[in-house]
Amino acid sequence: EQLTGRTATTQHPRHRHPYFRDPIDLWNRKHASYTALPAPNVYRLRYEDLVSDPERALGPIYTRFNVPRKHDKFQNIDDSTKNTVKDFASYRDYYMNEKWKRQFDSRITLAFINRGLDKAVLRSWGYGQWEPSPEELRGNIDPKRGGEKSWMHVRRSALVQSRRAAAAAAREQ
Repeated sequence: EQLTGRTATTQHPRHRHPYFRDPIDLWNRKHASYTALPAPNVYRLRYEDLVSDPERALGPIYTRFNVPRKHDKFQNIDDSTKNTVKDFASYRDYYMNEKWKRQFDSRITLAFINRGLDKAVLRSWGYGQWEPSPEELRGNIDPKRGGEKSWMHVRRSALVQSRRAAAAAAREQ
């Protein structure tokens, strides 16, 4: 959530332009560009499909691009390069059981994210917007971070727009 209000830039000076409005804009542009790549040379693979069933997700890559297999059956490397405590099972659990949703503690933040997501890009990747029920969100609110008021991480200009969008959505219900 802290990133939703920051301008996203690349790190290397050669790649600093263009600036992205925010990480949501970066996500939209990256995934739109992946979709636009010429089909004969590309196989789109979603991370959650890889985590869910690596053998099934990688099988078409071996076939389509004539990649020789090193083993008859997929062998996962269980150690994480990012965190020595987490293994493949913990990542699978986190994504497949949607534990990532626990990172969100504010409807304002979700409204900001949902408003910024490109609907056509979401559809092309088989995604939809997450509209949590009050029960789903209630369990995620951390009073130490201000609960529903943890919008301080969102840029002031985005905050005003997000609050209006959230209020409009609440009136429609």
